[in-house]
Amino acid sequence: MKRIGILTRHVYPNYGSLLQCRALEGALASLGAAPHVIDYFPHTDRPLRLAASRLRESRVRSSAAKSAAYLAVQTPNMATMSLRFRKFQRRYLTLTPTCEDETGVRSLADDVDLVLTGSDQVWNSVHGQLDPVYFLDGQKPDKKHSYAASFGSNAPSWADAHRVASWLEDFTSVSVRERSAQAALEAMGIPSRVDVDPVLLHGKEYWTEFSSSHLPVGSRYILVYQLHNTPGFKEKLAAIRSRHNLPVRRVTPDAKMLMENRASDYLVDPAKFVALFRDASYVVTDSFHGTAFSLAFGRPLYALLPQSNSTRNEDLLASVGLTRLASALDDVPVEDPHYDADDVAAKLLTRSNDSWSHLRELVGAGGRP
Repeated sequence: MKRIGILTRHVYPNYGSLLQCRALEGALASLGAAPHVIDYFPHTDRPLRLAASRLRESRVRSSAAKSAAYLAVQTPNMATMSLRFRKFQRRYLTLTPTCEDETGVRSLADDVDLVLTGSDQVWNSVHGQLDPVYFLDGQKPDKKHSYAASFGSNAPSWADAHRVASWLEDFTSVSVRERSAQAALEAMGIPSRVDVDPVLLHGKEYWTEFSSSHLPVGSRYILVYQLHNTPGFKEKLAAIRSRHNLPVRRVTPDAKMLMENRASDYLVDPAKFVALFRDASYVVTDSFHGTAFSLAFGRPLYALLPQSNSTRNEDLLASVGLTRLASALDDVPVEDPHYDADDVAAKLLTRSNDSWSHLRELVGAGGRP
C-alpha cells in the first residue's frame, strides 16, 4: 500500500479548497493507497492572522485609514471562517500532525512514498508571493509529483518564471489543471500533462451520495455563489432573477457577503453546500468550483467571469464546449443557460477516466473501482 502525502491549500476557509482535497484523498484511497493530507498551516493563514495576510493583496493597503477599517471588519470575519472550516477539515480529511514551515513539511514527507502537490491554486501567489513549500522545494526528486496544480492565471509572472522552472525541473511528474498552464510550462522546458480538478474525478452519483444527509428541497430556486467582487454582479443577478421569477438562495462563508447580500446559507457544512448545487434550478457564480459543481450536476449555469484570473473558469467551460455560458464584465448574461447535460457528463467522464489512469499509475493500482 503506497503512502501518499497530499500537499494543498486545504486550510484556507473556502468550500472549493476543502472539497477538492476531500475528492483527491477519496480517489487515492479507492485505488488502494494510504493518503494523508499534510496539515501545512503556515502562521500567515492562522485565524487571527489571515486578514492581515490578505491585506497584502488588497487594493486598500496603500491607505492607512482604509487598512485599519479593513482589519477591524475582516479580522473577526476571517477568524470565524477559519475556525469553522478547521472543524470541517478535521471531519472530512485525514490529516497529519500540523506543521507550519518547510522543515515541518519535509519531516512529514519522510514518512510517505510520494508527495502530491495540488490541486487548486497551489502555484499561485499566496499573500503576495509564491510559497516554495507548494513547489516541494527541498524534497527528494523521486517523491515529487503534482496533480492538477494551478497558477490561478495563464502563467507565472515574468519575474517568477525562472524560479518556477528551477523548482519544477526535477519533479518526477507534473500535472496541471489548465491547458494554459501546460503551455506556459512547455515554454519553460517543463513537460506536463493536464488533469481534471479532483472534484470532477467523481460524477453526479458520488456527489449526490456525499450530500445525501440533506434532503432535497421541494421548491425551485436560483443558487448564487459569489466569491469575488465581480463588477456588475448585482445588476446581472437582478436581470437573471427577473427573467426566471424565482427566489434566490445565496451560499457564502463570508460574513461581509452575508450582511451585504442577505445570504440565506451562511457557513453551512460542505455536504449542505453540495446539496444546494444538486437541487438548484439555476446557478449564478463567478467561482471555479461553483462552475465545476454546476456542470457535475447538469445545472443550468450563468458563469459570470471575475475581473481577474478568470482563465481557470474559461478553461473549464471550454473543455466541455460551453464557452457561450461565460459572460465577461461588459457582457449581458447568456440568453439560454441550458445545455445538454448528458453530453457534458460524457465529456467530463472521458477527461476524468484519463486522470484516473494517471492516478492508477502513480499508485500502482489495478483499476478504477
